[in-house]
Amino acid sequence: MEFLWNVYQTDPQTGRQGVMVLDEIYGLRLEQKLEGLASYLLDAAEQLLQQESVAVLEGKTRDSFTKASVLVEAVGNVLKGRGVDVRVIKGGEVDGRQMEVSIATVTTSRGEVKIYVTQETGTYSNQTTTLSRSIYISLGNTIIIQKETERNLQPSEQEKQLLVGENIGIGAILSLRKTNTQKQLEKTEYDVKVVEQGFDRGFIRLVLSSDSSRQGRLIILDVDKSIQREYFPRDVSVRVDGEPAKLATSVSEVLSGELDKPAYFLAVTGGGLEIVLYIPSWSTKVVLIGSSSSLSYLISIPSLLGRENEFTATTLAVAVLVLALVASRLKRTK
Repeated sequence: MEFLWNVYQTDPQTGRQGVMVLDEIYGLRLEQKLEGLASYLLDAAEQLLQQESVAVLEGKTRDSFTKASVLVEAVGNVLKGRGVDVRVIKGGEVDGRQMEVSIATVTTSRGEVKIYVTQETGTYSNQTTTLSRSIYISLGNTIIIQKETERNLQPSEQEKQLLVGENIGIGAILSLRKTNTQKQLEKTEYDVKVVEQGFDRGFIRLVLSSDSSRQGRLIILDVDKSIQREYFPRDVSVRVDGEPAKLATSVSEVLSGELDKPAYFLAVTGGGLEIVLYIPSWSTKVVLIGSSSSLSYLISIPSLLGRENEFTATTLAVAVLVLALVASRLKRTK
């Protein structure tokens, strides 16, 4: 409450708004023990309040008190079971670890809140249980990423990291699976659409389109182990429109708002790999994902055919060789 008192002294109207939202948060926490979606949303709302308080004192404002209020409304809807759509896209046991990946949308009077959650629990030979959870909450052009780890040691340990990014939202969630011999792409599209997809030799190709223009979007790719082993068993490389995307050193680097070119970060899960790709501005984008060795043979010829066209060096070399042979034959027939 002290941080809001400082805001009130600087800007009474904003301070009152913050106090009202915080009062709702405390009321919800006192009424009942919150779990799952309600707990994640309320943690995010409280974090937005604290960050906005710092911004106001620094003479900046990002309207995060209003966004925190929307999240509080979303919590109320979750508790009432109203306007909530939850879908589990992966669940069960993988290599001895319990896995669950779910997507939820909560409708409020001021827009939709999108939530993507991955959770895995493992029990070891010494009976230690570890729970790891990643939560992505997207509200308009604000994204909140929570990372949580719990261990049932004596005493128990809990680590929590919560980061906020502005002018970024979740554009699409893509799940890459292999069932028997069939490769599948399961899509949850928001304002980024998959125009075309291909499991090519050595790399995965995605053609993405969005009307978001200058607003950054995250593409979350959940890759299962069979796809990972086939396409990038040792390392992962990503290209966007023929140019290498930057492998970010941390999640906070991606959320900093300072990147003007595509970047990505990785998270190894019990079921495979999570690739989170950030693209800062939009039109139609060609994304290639593979190992660094496989993508090193790709060249882009934007001056001739446009940035959306990618050719392997081998294919180009064959074409040149064919042209040389045809020219040689024409000379001999003259």
